[in-house]
Amino acid sequence: MKSLIKSLTGAVAVLAIFPSLTAHAGGLSLLDSRLEGVYATNSVGNSSSAVLSWLPSYEVMSGLAVKGNFGLSAYAGADDSTITVINAGALVSYDVMDMLAIEVGGGAQTWPDNSTYGVGTLNVVWKPASPILGRINKVVAGYSYVATEEPTSEIRVGVEFNWGTLIGGASEEEAKPAAQ
Repeated sequence: MKSLIKSLTGAVAVLAIFPSLTAHAGGLSLLDSRLEGVYATNSVGNSSSAVLSWLPSYEVMSGLAVKGNFGLSAYAGADDSTITVINAGALVSYDVMDMLAIEVGGGAQTWPDNSTYGVGTLNVVWKPASPILGRINKVVAGYSYVATEEPTSEIRVGVEFNWGTLIGGASEEEAKPAAQ
């Protein structure tokens, strides 16, 4: 539990530092989340899961953002039990083109036996010109390396959405007042 708290504290500290360093930044977003399917494999076996993550972000400058990445996943155990894993970390997102971004980050996963493992992540993010089905803002594919006793590779595919648009309201971007 102590290592989870350290992970959360570190990720929040990264987010807290950037606003004070960048007065010209584009803003804070607190309503973004991601739903991903994950396939995890190592020398012991493989499993799949769904992951729901909250991604508070701060746009440092146009095309560059820092995101928290806090999520829960539930893997099937060898004995048909459910193993709940807590994810905490940070991502740096860089727009390489108008509709394409790369995310790089790290963090930790905490497992039910209170063991915590380091994670490194690389994602490719497609940002369609308009939301898919009016709700999905981004499509994500990525890879994570989890430094467990038996190193684990995770392949991730998912979608990102904003809770404001998901429940039918305006997104944070749409709700911002127009510049005077």
